[in-house]
Amino acid sequence: MIRRTFAYATLILLLACLALYWNPQVLSTPLPASGSKAAAEKKQIKIVVIPLDSRPPCGQFLVQLAPLAGCKIILPPKSILDAYQRPADIAALRAWLLGEAPTADAAIISIDMLEHGGLWASRNPRPDSREAFSRAVDLLRQIHAANPRLKIHVFSIIPRQIIADNPAYIGFQPAMLQYSTLWDLAATFENPADITRLNKTAQNLPPELLTFYDALFASSLKTNRALIRLVEENVLASLIIGQDDSGPYGIPNIIKDRLEQEIANKPYLAHKVFITHGADEVALAIMSRIAVRASGARIRIFPYYSEPGAAYRILPFMPVTLGAAVRDKVRLVGAELASNPKDADILLFVHAGTSQTSRLSLENAASRLRSLVEKNKNKYVALVDLTEDFYAHETLLPALLRQGFHPFQLAAYAGWNTAGNSIGTAVAHSALLAALSARPAPDSEAPGILKASLEFLAARYLDDWNYLKEIQPEVDGQLRSLGIQPNNIGYWHEKTSRLIARTIEDRAHSFFTLYLAEDPVSIWTPWKTKEILVKSLSVKAALPWPRTFEAELKTHLNIEVIDQN
Repeated sequence: MIRRTFAYATLILLLACLALYWNPQVLSTPLPASGSKAAAEKKQIKIVVIPLDSRPPCGQFLVQLAPLAGCKIILPPKSILDAYQRPADIAALRAWLLGEAPTADAAIISIDMLEHGGLWASRNPRPDSREAFSRAVDLLRQIHAANPRLKIHVFSIIPRQIIADNPAYIGFQPAMLQYSTLWDLAATFENPADITRLNKTAQNLPPELLTFYDALFASSLKTNRALIRLVEENVLASLIIGQDDSGPYGIPNIIKDRLEQEIANKPYLAHKVFITHGADEVALAIMSRIAVRASGARIRIFPYYSEPGAAYRILPFMPVTLGAAVRDKVRLVGAELASNPKDADILLFVHAGTSQTSRLSLENAASRLRSLVEKNKNKYVALVDLTEDFYAHETLLPALLRQGFHPFQLAAYAGWNTAGNSIGTAVAHSALLAALSARPAPDSEAPGILKASLEFLAARYLDDWNYLKEIQPEVDGQLRSLGIQPNNIGYWHEKTSRLIARTIEDRAHSFFTLYLAEDPVSIWTPWKTKEILVKSLSVKAALPWPRTFEAELKTHLNIEVIDQN
């Protein structure tokens, strides 16, 4: 609080502090003009990342889009990261982070990785997890003290509503989900009927499971309160609290609501502490936010929805509506919602297919999206392609391609896992492009940056649609027919990975032949309109973990930028 007696002097000091608050190389130094000698010699930003876990969205996505952010992402060696149910080597991660911090400009750190050894491990915390958290806090203080100019961005995940796949308790998952839902309903509405049902449900559950579940969320609340204090002490530049898979009601929502209220009571935290609905995409959003802040641009996003009322729809594993999720992800990357499409830099088209979505409605929605692209050639258009039931026939992309739409006319595409994951990915990708438009990199760097953006876009088509909507269901069916569980393929990991790799390679060839290998296409880029010709597309794919839930894709494009004007 500025005291009246020293208002003028304090204001000068405050302005000076604000000028120095963000690392000049990371957030606030005016970037040189495009094409200048200073721009060519500009130091590349180094961001050291402790990911949520070793899955592709948590680390690989950042590496692939780093050229758009003008940064270099440094990840820990795979040998010390987690591998599905094996936690990471926390001691080795701590040592690695201490070694990398002195030469970094910013850090994006998962507290769940430093406390538990990854997201999966956080769902089954070890008895010494609180001690591990204390050591993580001490580490953050140590790094800040030794590197005061390093901007430390930490994210923490509120546990998902469904209990972990622990063999001892997996049979109680439906009952525990009901318990969590009824707990929140009873606390919110104080309906005697809900309270009675809650008590009956609890009586049929093992007491030790209830104790474990309640302690899990109590620990999460305690962790996040401690991290908020680190923000108040300026140890952390920002804190993002992600809410993992949940529903409209549940104990995770109670924790989130408590934290939201506590943050709201401290207005000075408004631009430093955020709560978002998601987990896997949070690190990518932080990188995007750093780039947006560095650009100094006011980035505005206008959302469209494929069907009337879709903005008010709540999809599986989400506690809020699609409209609320969009607002959340837009704010998280440092952008804002536009009041009308004319003022927007990005048009975000959100599709949410259901079992009631007809082929005609899909064709109509695809026509609307094509029209948006054609009428807004100086804007980035992104598609979030969601489905209520995770079925291919509920998605919008096939209808769009049937109408002769070139896939690279979109700036971003996402349709993986939950609505929060997909919206967050598409918003982060398109926001990176919009931020780059405000202060474009030198023209000599344009082909490489454009290639990185299009390769990520191609990977999303092949992964989010081809793999998750078509290939994975087919492979899962084959595995189950052999008595193999897709979420734990064990001995069959390598063979299944090779099969999936070959299948994705075949689909990539078909995708290129049918939709990319044609006449040049004009696309909007940070260097205005560019005409590109796609000469080839190849992909390397594998299963990073011994399950089919996710694939790791590395795409390679051979493109020619024809129009350099």
